[in-house]
Amino acid sequence: MANPLVAFTLIKRLQSEWLNLIYSDEAQENTQAFRSGYEEVEKEGSLPKLEDLQGAAKGLMRLQDVYALQVGGLVRGHFQRITDGKPIDIYSPTVSVPLSGDDCFLVGKVAYELEDYYHSVQWLEESVRLFRGAGGEWSPENEGTLEDALDHLAFSHFKVCLFCT
Repeated sequence: MANPLVAFTLIKRLQSEWLNLIYSDEAQENTQAFRSGYEEVEKEGSLPKLEDLQGAAKGLMRLQDVYALQVGGLVRGHFQRITDGKPIDIYSPTVSVPLSGDDCFLVGKVAYELEDYYHSVQWLEESVRLFRGAGGEWSPENEGTLEDALDHLAFSHFKVCLFCT
């Protein structure tokens, strides 16, 4: 897969979103058939595991560091860095995939759990912006909420001591 954002969103969809949807209260009809089908595919080992999703999130953060990519650009599906105060595309994939607030929350949460508060602040700020832009609507496949993102963001800000005097 040429686009790391497509890879990340596909792994996320197959790992956490599908799992959250199958086991949600909203999936009342055909729930048993969905669950048994999911569990059968899961036993085969053909679905990504949580470690795969966390690895994809770490990979996005590595790309961000190596190529000085802007999180805001990545969220819109663009691989950009700032040069002379202007965003410059350094890679233009044939398919541009924007990230959701939940996607950003997951990357920020992985950074948070690694105690990488530099990255967690950037990704969680984008998550909060996107969750707020969605009007606070929650979807059953989402792992995080605006409240979760704000909670993790507050502690991340504390840890990087942005509010120290």
